[in-house]
Amino acid sequence: MQSIARGIASELVPGTLHLSSPVVSIEQLAPDSCTVSTAAGKVSRCRKVIVPVPTPLLSSIKFSPHLPEAKATLSASTALGYYSKMIYVFDHPWWRDAGLSGVFESVTGPVSFTRDTSIPADGQWSISCFIVGEPGRRWSQLPDVLGRQRIWEQFSRAFGSVVASVPQPVNVIKMEWTKEAWFGGAPSPVMGPGILSTVGHALKTPCGDVHFVGTETADVWKGYMEGAVRSGRRGAREVIAALREATVQQPSR
Repeated sequence: MQSIARGIASELVPGTLHLSSPVVSIEQLAPDSCTVSTAAGKVSRCRKVIVPVPTPLLSSIKFSPHLPEAKATLSASTALGYYSKMIYVFDHPWWRDAGLSGVFESVTGPVSFTRDTSIPADGQWSISCFIVGEPGRRWSQLPDVLGRQRIWEQFSRAFGSVVASVPQPVNVIKMEWTKEAWFGGAPSPVMGPGILSTVGHALKTPCGDVHFVGTETADVWKGYMEGAVRSGRRGAREVIAALREATVQQPSR
């Protein structure tokens, strides 16, 4: 995922990408005229705005005019689940050598399931542990050292039942999406009962000059990087079409 984001960023004009700049307000002054303000006080003017923020977090941004009722209801009625990863990186694929897939599943946790996330072409060998749902929430309350210990105990016990010994990883990567301020959880927001059938249509409907993208708005691979890329391309097409239409409608001078 990082390589895709960095690759796209490398093609941008220097100085156009501003990191660590959370947006606090989006104001539509007139057709094709918007201002976007950050927490640091920086104000940018533009004709269109593309918002990739997860729907439950839209309330962290002040919109003027206010979001339509359907969009506001959608934001208030969706939630992100608990989702974390613990990735164990090894110097060799010992599970593959043993004829294993690198997968196990558990209904008690804290790890709910694992997947082989190796990249053989890069010589990167890893198994990702997914800590999700209620078992994940309970695990997240543990001190960091104890939490890591519990994950490793479950991991080594599961694979240790079918291999002679489970080697220590050369690197451990931990990611708790729920504790990330601009994510709030993963992989995709869930709607409450009756929300999809009543206001679900507002999920990716533009509000004036503000367009909405993000993996949750994708029709394919919702909740994953593939869905995020697809939604971004859809949003770009929307904006390009809207700008072209506005140009055509401008009165001749």
